[in-house]
Amino acid sequence: MNQQEFTSLIWNHYLDIESEMLECLKYVELCTAHYCVYSAKFARILLECGAEIDNIFKYICSIRKKRPTISDYYDKAIIKIPDLLNYKVIIKHSPLSFQPFKSWNKNKPSQSLPWWEDYNKVKHDRINNFSLASLENALNSLCALFILEMLSYDELYKTNPDAYSNYPENESKLFQLDNHTVRIRAELTNSVINYEIEG
Repeated sequence: MNQQEFTSLIWNHYLDIESEMLECLKYVELCTAHYCVYSAKFARILLECGAEIDNIFKYICSIRKKRPTISDYYDKAIIKIPDLLNYKVIIKHSPLSFQPFKSWNKNKPSQSLPWWEDYNKVKHDRINNFSLASLENALNSLCALFILEMLSYDELYKTNPDAYSNYPENESKLFQLDNHTVRIRAELTNSVINYEIEG
């Protein structure tokens, strides 16, 4: 897959989910006091992110297994992305940040990711677990998806000499990856004006 295909198939879907979150944040103030707020909209974001995380992990880890588990992803993801647990997402224009993979460990791959565990509970029994469709879980899942997609852009940049940058042209309006270096291939710029990425 090249960057153009990735943008079309994966990143644009991420932006759609992010726009749903931005719409929600017009009504629920983004602060720690509201992390427990739950709603049908947050349930939808959580479920969409979980499904996309599943897809992107299959892509990153090159897993062809029919029904891979989070344990399958851990074994391969940590080899491919050794620093995955340390990546931090900063919410723009906010003091808040998230490290959704920080607690992930091999011994309890699902339980060590509370937001993933809650995603599964909501997916399999939304009626009895509706309160788990919270702002905090929705944000953690969206941040996890953002990290995986930004790292995929980085990898596509490294492996594809025709890739202009390791950063999507339509950037996130909500997040930035902490300490992420934006790279642009000067030989491909021609008359393109270089842009600066916040952070």
